[in-house]
Amino acid sequence: ADDREQNPPRSTAVRRLSGVMSGLATKFERACESAAAQATEASDSAAAALTELAQVAEDFANKANAGISTQKRETWNTRFWLMMIDIRTLAHTTPRNIGTIRGLTDAAGQPAGWMLPKGLRQKEVMADGVRAVWIWPSGLESPEEAA
Repeated sequence: ADDREQNPPRSTAVRRLSGVMSGLATKFERACESAAAQATEASDSAAAALTELAQVAEDFANKANAGISTQKRETWNTRFWLMMIDIRTLAHTTPRNIGTIRGLTDAAGQPAGWMLPKGLRQKEVMADGVRAVWIWPSGLESPEEAA
């Protein structure tokens, strides 16, 4: 009897092995189902993120197009028109937070020089020790004539 307990008949060993294999197969099947569900969830999440990204890109393109499509007016020279395109594009596409807007306004203006539409002239002057810019109609020779 001791020999049988230590060396069970072949049919008993096969049944035990079959039971272990069946248990492993069930665990493997559940793991596969769980992995498939997680992959589907990840795929759905990735698809949603890509859809959202595409919407953001489309919104940005539409906003940028609003600035780029600025029509040139009769009173604008080409330099002023291009500046207006830049300003409108920035106005439509810049995030609405004070830090970004302050940085843009601090960097803009003076480095590019004053942008005037057609029909105006300008002259830098010192007025009582303060640097100033006089602007007047170009049909007049000096700003004094406008006064």
